[in-house]
Amino acid sequence: MSELTREEIIDHVTRYLDDRLDAPGGAALAEALAASAATRAQFVELCTQARLLHEALAGARIVDEPAASKWRIGRWAVAAAALLALTAGLSAVWMNLPVSHARHAAASNRIALVTDMHDVVFAGGADESPQLGSPMQPGLIQLASGQVQFMFDSGAVVTIDGPCAFNLHDKTSGYLAYGRLQAYVPHEAVGFRIDTASGVSVVDLGTEFGIDAQQDGRTSVEVYRGRVQLQRGGEAGRVLRELAAGSSAQFDTRGVVTIASLPLTIASIDFHRGGSAVSPNEADVDAYPGRAAEGWASAWGVTTTPAAMVETGPVVRSDRPLNATSGSYLTMGLRAERVGEPAQGTVSRCYMAGLHAMDAARPHRISFLFRAEAWSDPMVRYFIYDRPSPSHGTDGEDTWILNATPDAGWTLMTRTSPDSAEIVGVPTGIPLVTGRTVAVEIQVDPAHRAWTATLDDGVNPVYRSPRVYFRSQAPAVGRFVHFGGRDDRTKGTDVVKQWAFSVDELRVTASSDADALESQK
Repeated sequence: MSELTREEIIDHVTRYLDDRLDAPGGAALAEALAASAATRAQFVELCTQARLLHEALAGARIVDEPAASKWRIGRWAVAAAALLALTAGLSAVWMNLPVSHARHAAASNRIALVTDMHDVVFAGGADESPQLGSPMQPGLIQLASGQVQFMFDSGAVVTIDGPCAFNLHDKTSGYLAYGRLQAYVPHEAVGFRIDTASGVSVVDLGTEFGIDAQQDGRTSVEVYRGRVQLQRGGEAGRVLRELAAGSSAQFDTRGVVTIASLPLTIASIDFHRGGSAVSPNEADVDAYPGRAAEGWASAWGVTTTPAAMVETGPVVRSDRPLNATSGSYLTMGLRAERVGEPAQGTVSRCYMAGLHAMDAARPHRISFLFRAEAWSDPMVRYFIYDRPSPSHGTDGEDTWILNATPDAGWTLMTRTSPDSAEIVGVPTGIPLVTGRTVAVEIQVDPAHRAWTATLDDGVNPVYRSPRVYFRSQAPAVGRFVHFGGRDDRTKGTDVVKQWAFSVDELRVTASSDADALESQK
């Protein structure tokens, strides 16, 4: 593929920000970003400029709808020429920024740039707190809450989550006093170092990793890709261990290191931070509708047919936990709006995003708790499935599908072979019972368009499926996990039907190739 020119990069990034970049364009941009540190820096700069210009001009009502994601700028009511002139227009934006921002911009010893911020509360409420797009000098950043992302001039990208105290040393290192940190370090920034209060430093060898540092010095490291070194003594210190992808380590101030394997969590939700129906915290990642962060590429979204109405929620509640160890949970109720028309609806969320993102074509697990709350007719059907985009019900683009009805219980929908057009249901022997929680684990093997399922309702024998196949005949990668249902027979004089369900402990974790091979047996 030929190298993109600067003008082409600007055009591709503009289309990406406006959600108009097609698949070939996305592949070309991804290849350019992977091949060049300069292109990555240009990408971050353009995204930052777009966000700043968007915010500066929002008061003039140039934008006709809110941003759909943390970088997308919506449908701009400006000419294409103006979009391609973002760089030229930036000077006008800088002139209208607060004085504290200008001081950051004037720093001659910049080592990093603030490239993303979410719900940030800085400890102490300092007037000099950085803003989106701020060039950063060496110094301490303290977060009471929220998330800030820095791109160091070396090319390393670091995201910190509050409460956190992080000191930016120079373009190749930082110090995490306490809190959580995630880092992506490209090849040209190998050697990037994070020192910790435990006295152990994490030195990157070209990877992605995370650190969780407690205020008493206890620290854990997880390696998502590549390798890191654990050193004692900072720069040029004594090497304690090397960790490979899929490994974690815990250590304390005495230098005791414990190594373990990960399952690496890509995204998870327990709804505990999301509050409850009485006291909701709707903007938190762990909430409804939530927001894009911590491995989630989107907030929750509801999709229904015209004949279906959302009767309850979706809402986070805490009055009836799904099991003895869970707490808050997400619940939703649907109702067939009209007799004689098919009614179905779902709530869905997109996973695999940010620094925790993995190749969605690699093996992974999806696990959750599900409880059918009520239904008014035995012809109501619940379904849980994965697919590349949101939908109100199942179709030929789905990967794995679980069905549950009062009559047949839980079944797995599968092709009889990878290339067969015939879809059959595989019974699990697990009944659908109102108020009974079922723990589900799906092992997904996208490369072979195959999956397995484990279901446990705490009453019947645990069901472990044989290898079954995606509904989609085309190579498919899911990323939107759906929970929902439909009225299977709203015809003639049938009564209008209702159904409700609850979900908790939703997790997506990376799996090894060995897990995928095991699922094929």
